[in-house]
Parts: sequence; structure tokens; C-alpha cells
Amino acid sequence: MRRGVGHSEARTRSPGFSGSLGKGTQYPPKLGAALPVAIPVAIIFVVFQRYFVRDANDGSDKG
Repeated sequence: MRRGVGHSEARTRSPGFSGSLGKGTQYPPKLGAALPVAIPVAIIFVVFQRYFVRDANDGSDKG
């Protein structure tokens, strides 16, 4: 069967399953840059977590 002009095959492809990590994307450099930023934030949260929770509870008093 011959296809007319303007017709094309619909091909589905799952993004992220291209077979090789980073092919055509910038995910590895972005993830590599995000990790050093996220680690200190997580450490600060864990160290000061009791103060965050205590201060949040102080503001929840009624009346």
C-alpha cells in the first residue's frame, strides 16, 4: 500500500530507555552538579531538625 504525502509512521519511544545513559541528554552532568549541592542541605536539615520541628510546633498553639 502506498502512502500519500503528509502521512508518517507513528513510532513510540520511551524517553530514558534509549540504551545508553546520557545519549542525547544532559542528565549525567546535571545530576553530578546537583549532588554536591543537595548533600550539605540534607546534612544541615538532619543536624537542625529538632529546632525546625520545635519552632514549627511553637507556632501551632491555639488561643
